[in-house]
Amino acid sequence: MSLKETVSEVLHAILPITVVIVLLQFTIVRFPMDIFWTFLVSVILTIAGFTLFLSGVEASLLAIGELVGKSLMLSGKVGLLIGFGTAVGFSVTVAEPGVQVLAAQVS
Repeated sequence: MSLKETVSEVLHAILPITVVIVLLQFTIVRFPMDIFWTFLVSVILTIAGFTLFLSGVEASLLAIGELVGKSLMLSGKVGLLIGFGTAVGFSVTVAEPGVQVLAAQVS
């Protein structure tokens, strides 16, 4: 994915809520303008930060994941593939905060 596509993806995620807040600022809420300008600067910094983060993830983690997945598949060892997939799935499930909260509610 190119930098332009990444920026577009980030804008699609952030701009809708930004537009709603801007509309509320000029219709209902009316915060002081210094707070509003701080908000707009924060939105710009958030867009820049998410863009850098997603670019970094794509350049490093996704490439490593694809390489490991391809290597496991080409090894032909089904047991290793199943074991690795189970370990990764278990780790992701344990690390997910939503699953931990749900487990605490069930207990």
